[in-house]
Amino acid sequence: MVADIQSKLRLTLGSVKDHASISKAMIYNHDGQGFSDIETAALRATGHDNGPVQDKHMREILFLVSNSPGSTPFLAERIPRHLCKIRHRVVALRTLLLIHRLLSWGNR
Repeated sequence: MVADIQSKLRLTLGSVKDHASISKAMIYNHDGQGFSDIETAALRATGHDNGPVQDKHMREILFLVSNSPGSTPFLAERIPRHLCKIRHRVVALRTLLLIHRLLSWGNR
């Protein structure tokens, strides 16, 4: 019972962290170029929830990157920076899965 409460508390705190990170990314605008949408989509794809990276997030990231010049270097910089800050193993694994799926789905 205690382990169940602890896991629910961790999941709740993780979702609060995700919400704060997404809100911060929405406010943050990298050099006025409007890449905050890409960062927001990447943060939504690598949340604390237990499950695989959803295809709708992958399609959104690929759509935003393909329609915005200069966004590929931005994404290539942001995802590893996000990976370095992570302390939760589920989020780190989801970030690595996001990188793998972007490399396999994206245009070479």
